[in-house]
Amino acid sequence: MKLSLIVPCYNEAENVLLFEQAVIKAFADFKQDYEIVYIDDGSKDATLHNLKKLYKAQNCHTKVISFSTETSERKQAFMPVFSTQTETISA
Repeated sequence: MKLSLIVPCYNEAENVLLFEQAVIKAFADFKQDYEIVYIDDGSKDATLHNLKKLYKAQNCHTKVISFSTETSERKQAFMPVFSTQTETISA
């Protein structure tokens, strides 16, 4: 089973690189397959640009989803996620 870390982003251009580095470090000894899914929710700064740089740089674990401000677009994108069988892990 793959662990998906879903990260909503809005105007986080200055933070996404540091966050990515922290997650990779935290999962360095993690034996399970994982992915980091960033969801840019129509940021007005360079968040999407920085996320694309992360995606292209090196990390096959990184995925990027970008939304405009259209609510229906968000709902359509998440329907497959919520309709699949998942295991919830909470601390």
